[in-house]
Amino acid sequence: MMRSLQRAFTRIFLLFIFIAFFLSNAHSQNFNRRLEEEWTNYKDPQFGFKFDYPSTIFEIVNNTSYYGKVILLSKNKRAKITVSGADNDLDFVLAEYRDLVISMLEGEPVIDYSPIGQSWFVLSGNLGSDIFYHKVIFSCDFRLINSFEISFPSVDKVFYERLVEIMEDHFKPARGADEPERCRL
Repeated sequence: MMRSLQRAFTRIFLLFIFIAFFLSNAHSQNFNRRLEEEWTNYKDPQFGFKFDYPSTIFEIVNNTSYYGKVILLSKNKRAKITVSGADNDLDFVLAEYRDLVISMLEGEPVIDYSPIGQSWFVLSGNLGSDIFYHKVIFSCDFRLINSFEISFPSVDKVFYERLVEIMEDHFKPARGADEPERCRL
């Protein structure tokens, strides 16, 4: 009797795991398909940087393209994206600018991801109850600084991490014919 009860329990448990996996996979595929269909491309007219964002989730609330800065808020007001470009008038090198960005983070950030490349860096971690992700790319022989920032509540991590991965992959500084005049000097 005990064995048959254990077998029944095991079968029910395995069925539950299978159903949970199936529903999770279906939800994930639906989420990804929805995201692929609902992205909007933005190109800054002054600095030439480009990025894609999910227009069903975020909306532009402040577009100061004259200053090379775009701010987007999630429609539920829980996440914020700032994308900007700037002239590197002070001739920052990568390490100096990275240190400046860290010093400008308010509060006591806990940085847990910080890769550095030849012309870019990323800072990501926690700041209070929020998660932040900040990617900076120098372009035009270090004459321009391009920045992508997002912050969102850590309780929404699973949802926003997928978006961040896609968005940062599509965040591009000006290149080729798209370069602003200042890059062609």
